[in-house]
Amino acid sequence: MILIAEIRLELEVGEVIMSIKTMSLETSEITHERQDLITVGTAVIRGEDLPAIGRIYVFDIIDVVPEPDRPETGKKLKLIAKEEVKGAVTSLSEIGTQGFLLAAQGQKCMVRGLKEDGTLLPVAFMDMQCYVSAAKELKGTGLCAMSDAIKGIWFAGYTEDPYQLRLFGKSSKHIEAITADFLPDGKQLYIVAADADCNIHVLQFDPESTSSSLCSTSPAQPSIPNPLLSLPMAHC
Repeated sequence: MILIAEIRLELEVGEVIMSIKTMSLETSEITHERQDLITVGTAVIRGEDLPAIGRIYVFDIIDVVPEPDRPETGKKLKLIAKEEVKGAVTSLSEIGTQGFLLAAQGQKCMVRGLKEDGTLLPVAFMDMQCYVSAAKELKGTGLCAMSDAIKGIWFAGYTEDPYQLRLFGKSSKHIEAITADFLPDGKQLYIVAADADCNIHVLQFDPESTSSSLCSTSPAQPSIPNPLLSLPMAHC
């Protein structure tokens, strides 16, 4: 193993990292310049009698003079932005075409844009329910898959004119989803999720359904119109 760089991030007591991603974010509202940056979502645990808070950090990696005989110390994290929010920041994802980020913070999923003054301006949000374990976007499309640790899988869409997060559908049964992501297959698009019992769920969205509440069903029952169909479950 070759150590390319040794970079340390100092956190306060009780603060833990929940998510870390590399994203291409817009860094200038005037020139719309974009840059590959490191985003970190944390939770600050303050005890049973106080609600948790979260922080979103945005870092650039810069070159510095390394320590003697330690070339791996020639990189350093430069803080670009730091935002404190209500609730733990449990998941982060790039979203849209304008270089914004999607943050799962507490019981909300919020789209934020990086401003030149180092703040993260919220432009759209969607209320969730219990605990967002994952929030993912199908790159550049605005299609989002969110997993709730208690309630199951949510499928949503993000638009930039106007800025809006809109729920398309969700699984009818309660899945203790640990994580979820998109699974494109040719012209078909699926959502794959893993639950707390080590089961893998594969679901599909049906935009032509007239049902407003989404439920899961087996492909053996095609007569039931459900926008989110649950394919046969696999066991790990």
